Amino acid sequence: MKNKKGSNNSILVAYPIGATPVVSFRRIDSSGGIYDLVVPWTSVLASWNDIAIPDESSGALVIIPNDDDPDGIQITLPPTPGIARRSV
Repeated sequence: MKNKKGSNNSILVAYPIGATPVVSFRRIDSSGGIYDLVVPWTSVLASWNDIAIPDESSGALVIIPNDDDPDGIQITLPPTPGIARRSV
C-alpha cells in the first residue's frame, strides 16, 4: 500500500497460478482524507496498476465498517489466466 508520505513494502503477497487473490488489511477511520491509499497490482513486473481504496465499497473492493475500530478492507485482484500475480 502506498500513501502520500511513501510506500510500505512490508506487505508483499505472491499468488499461485489459478488462485483467486484477495488482499486484506485494516484501515484506521481517522486516516480518511489524510492519506490516499492504493494497492499496487501487476500481472507483469514491467508495469503496475494502482487500485485506489475509496471510502465505500465498490465492485471487487469491500469495506467492512467496524464502528470506532479500524475498518476491514478486502480487495479481489483482477484475474490473469495462466500468470502468477503479485501485489505489494
